[in-house]
Amino acid sequence: INTRRPMPLASTGRPSIANSPRSRVNFTRKNDDLRCPRRVAGDRIHLITGRALHVVRWAIVFLTIGILTLAYFTPVGVAVSMLYVVPLLLTLFSPRARDPLYFAAVATTLTWIDALQSPAGAPIPYAVFNRTLGTMVIWGIALGLVAYKRTQRELHSAQVEQAHAEGLMMEAQEARYRADREAVRAVVDREQAEEQLLISRLRLESIIESAMDA
Repeated sequence: INTRRPMPLASTGRPSIANSPRSRVNFTRKNDDLRCPRRVAGDRIHLITGRALHVVRWAIVFLTIGILTLAYFTPVGVAVSMLYVVPLLLTLFSPRARDPLYFAAVATTLTWIDALQSPAGAPIPYAVFNRTLGTMVIWGIALGLVAYKRTQRELHSAQVEQAHAEGLMMEAQEARYRADREAVRAVVDREQAEEQLLISRLRLESIIESAMDA
């Protein structure tokens, strides 16, 4: 009979892949992602929103440059300034409330600079009328966008406050439910204790009576 014990395997001195710090960090991140799906979805929505805002900003810049170039090669009597309404409407997606006003100021400046650079003999009164009308339209839309964004922000704040109040109400109801459950449990425990005390007293009385009879 072979009584020798098997020799233990020699350790290589290297940490295993499953127990390495990097694998533990990845495992922790995976667990956090599985436990917090709302946070992962929120991060994805935030990333998509950031990219969309980046695209909108560059679209506003390129549209403005294109409209300015078109106005330079278009006769003075054509109301090209009305095209600035398109990039102005894109400022609705900007997170800042005053961006429509800033763009309206830039569009007004570009519109009147183009009018001042008109060649001699051009129908100046007609050009001034068109640009005045375009400026009024641009500023009217800009003020409307600012009012709309302000209303949306106030509505969002009201919804956040309402959600917070509803959350506090649910927490209060849950705390009340727990308190009622603890009170009921205390009453039940007290009744059980009283019942056990009564049973013990009856047993003691029966033992005493038995002893006296004996």
